[in-house]
Amino acid sequence: MSQISVVVVATSPDIKAEGIAAAVSARTDMNLVEGRVVSVDEVSVLLESIPLSGRCALILVGSYADTEEYAEAWLAKWPHLVVMCVDAPIGDGVRIALRDIGLPELLLELRALVDRA
Repeated sequence: MSQISVVVVATSPDIKAEGIAAAVSARTDMNLVEGRVVSVDEVSVLLESIPLSGRCALILVGSYADTEEYAEAWLAKWPHLVVMCVDAPIGDGVRIALRDIGLPELLLELRALVDRA
């Protein structure tokens, strides 16, 4: 199985982001970009430096109020990026955003998420 690049970003220092980064780093099918949690100020430079023609995901940890604008801007600039927003510090809510996905693929992923719930 080929590796996917994963960027873990925190809007502010957060233990949840550190735990997510450690879990990503431990997986053989994922490469933690930079080997650590990065700040939102580092993301654009990082995304420009890694090939996004491959498979790349960004996990953005912070409150929804702090993450929504970043997620939309990065998706607008890098439409093949998959962005997962994890609500922190309170709650365990997750939002997944991506562009340019067809309806059959969307429904397939929806089914996979429901089957795992």
